[in-house]
Amino acid sequence: IKADFRLIGKRGIEGKVAEGACLINPDQIYLAKGAEVQSGVVLNAEEGPIYIGEEVKIRPPTVIDGPSYIGKGTIVDGAKIRGGCSVGPVCRMAGEIEKSIFYAYDNKHHDGFIGHSYVGEWVNLAALTTTSDLKNTYGKIRVHLKGEAIDTGEIKVGSFIGDHTKTGIGTLLEAGCVIGVACNVFGGGIPPKFIPSFSWGSEAGLVENRLDKVIEVASLIMKRRGVRQTEADRDLLKKVYELTAKERRKEKLK
Repeated sequence: IKADFRLIGKRGIEGKVAEGACLINPDQIYLAKGAEVQSGVVLNAEEGPIYIGEEVKIRPPTVIDGPSYIGKGTIVDGAKIRGGCSVGPVCRMAGEIEKSIFYAYDNKHHDGFIGHSYVGEWVNLAALTTTSDLKNTYGKIRVHLKGEAIDTGEIKVGSFIGDHTKTGIGTLLEAGCVIGVACNVFGGGIPPKFIPSFSWGSEAGLVENRLDKVIEVASLIMKRRGVRQTEADRDLLKKVYELTAKERRKEKLK
């Protein structure tokens, strides 16, 4: 983020900053045209730059630490965004986020902690969805990759969440959790650490998520955001479904 900020070379306030907002180290903050920072918001660029894209709305009592990037059209509503985050475009953010990447059209509009995580597009994280990103033993975290548990060599790793995946309220994810594309994860316990694409379920077990239903729901959600689902979108989901069939068979999904 720091390197990109230097490369882009943009500085200054082109959007609207309300009286009562607090900008710390404003020379390292860029606020694009149409962006709005409301009273009670804190943008703290002491540790790195903050880039706020066009038409972003930041509502109190949000605190954003740099380095951070907030993409075009995103709404930040009472969030704590720690340094090292990249969000957007067109996301909804609340709760606490640290050193994480959110792609486009993600919805995390409720409390809950997401740290050291990677979140794809069109993901919905329900209220109080929370990732662990550190073992109590401070040991190295392993993640599932191509059928094997791989040692990352890192003590802080959150979750990897694929496109079009949704969590239910209160979902708790282990450090190093991998959730595939088009999953629906819910329940009050801790679900499996690896959840293959097109899965539906909880800690009690997983079943296969129907492809036709995934495409139907994805179309409805995209329409709500003013985006039309294309034939290419449907073909991509169908192809991912085919490519990940072996993973579901290995996990013995019904």
